[in-house]
Amino acid sequence: MKTKLVTVGICVKNGEKTILDALKSVIDQDFPKTEIEIIIVDDGSTDNTLKIIEDFASRTRVQLKIFSQSWRGIASARNVVLRHSQAKYIVWVDADMRLCKDFLKKQVEFMELHPMVAAAKGSYIMLKSKKVVALLENCRIFPIRRSLFSEPWGTGGAIFRVSALKEIGGFDERIKGAGEDMDVIIRLKKKGWLIGKTKAKFCEKYKETWRDLWKQYYWWGYGAHFIRHKHKNTVSVFARLPLVALLKGIFRFSTVFNYDRRLTYLLLPLQEFFKETGWLAGFMAGNFDGYGH
Repeated sequence: MKTKLVTVGICVKNGEKTILDALKSVIDQDFPKTEIEIIIVDDGSTDNTLKIIEDFASRTRVQLKIFSQSWRGIASARNVVLRHSQAKYIVWVDADMRLCKDFLKKQVEFMELHPMVAAAKGSYIMLKSKKVVALLENCRIFPIRRSLFSEPWGTGGAIFRVSALKEIGGFDERIKGAGEDMDVIIRLKKKGWLIGKTKAKFCEKYKETWRDLWKQYYWWGYGAHFIRHKHKNTVSVFARLPLVALLKGIFRFSTVFNYDRRLTYLLLPLQEFFKETGWLAGFMAGNFDGYGH
């Protein structure tokens, strides 16, 4: 099979509401279609996700491979993509993401110019929503006091050098939930690889209810316990503490309100407190369950 320049890796579970738009944004890229392959791993969906993907595959001329497995976790799904990739780079696209038309072009150009970079994250753009929770979550794209508060390093929207991923043995499949992104970046850095950030832009559809927001951050916190256990002193709990979360919300409000003067943003301190409390609850649950021990 002819080697491609880019594999677009999509790992999804129960993404029927958003997966089609994500796929369309990949197909619409201003990038040679002959240099793209799409590898999709359905990790145990119980909705119509797989059918939507198969219908889409029957209508596209881009090389597309579909793998379906019972739920094994995101790290396992990413390794399926890695094993079957015929490309120099993998760009990870989540089912709730949309790419700007020049996203792949800018990501690849950056990597070609920086051979010592193993991975490079694109840049978020704000996706406005009528839902209060989603609108507030979109404010994550605004930087705030990074010396005090660090943002999570997500794999979605990032390009990875395949040779670098294979050098470290791919993703750790002991990680069944969140945290595989932090783990792989830590291991790449230990091998001497650099991590970059590009101007390639994408947006993400955020959670729209308080319940879903809690579940998401609880899951992230649960996985973070594994990372903290595996890589000592790499996960900070400080930024998740209630008072710090409130201060973070205040700082974020002062930044966002100058950009978009909506009174809804007054809820940002409450929202930061709420989601970071969810993260802490998940983190403590991981500790009690002995996840990673």
